[in-house]
Amino acid sequence: MTTKTYKIDYTDFKEYSKVPIQVRVRMALNMQGMKFEGDGLPSVAMDLTPKPLGKMTWWEEVAHPGIRFFKQELEEDEDGTIT
Repeated sequence: MTTKTYKIDYTDFKEYSKVPIQVRVRMALNMQGMKFEGDGLPSVAMDLTPKPLGKMTWWEEVAHPGIRFFKQELEEDEDGTIT
């Protein structure tokens, strides 16, 4: 099992944008290495309900509102498939 933690600061996102917040968050997490179903497909730009691979948990930092942490737990099958 592989576990990685990622950090997103929501204050970095522009309040008004034509790109939905779900897509911007997914893109930011992808840039840090988080994996979702359908990565690499053109439809990612319109997917408002991205599904992470494996198990994902998240929490917010109490001292700094707007900062959210995401933890992804991935398991690899015998054939190398990530689930």
